[in-house]
Amino acid sequence: MQLQLTPEQEQKLHDFSAAAKDKAGQVSQKAQEIAQDVKERAEKMMSEIHPQDMVRDAGEVIKKHPLQSLAVGAVIGGLLGAALTRRGRRA
Repeated sequence: MQLQLTPEQEQKLHDFSAAAKDKAGQVSQKAQEIAQDVKERAEKMMSEIHPQDMVRDAGEVIKKHPLQSLAVGAVIGGLLGAALTRRGRRA
């Protein structure tokens, strides 16, 4: 059974479809612009960050919060160990 549309309904459907396609294009273009902006900002931030500063800042945090730092290290080590163990079983 095929649905029969009047010419008026077909025109409305065509107009709606064209408007939706146009809006999708606009949304896609805006998303690309935002992605490019985020990429440029991230590149700028990374170029301004020096590894020595990161190490110094990490050292300061560890000195201020030694127990929390130890706990974070243990959790990260455990997660890495579990991930590597699972990966080894699959191979």
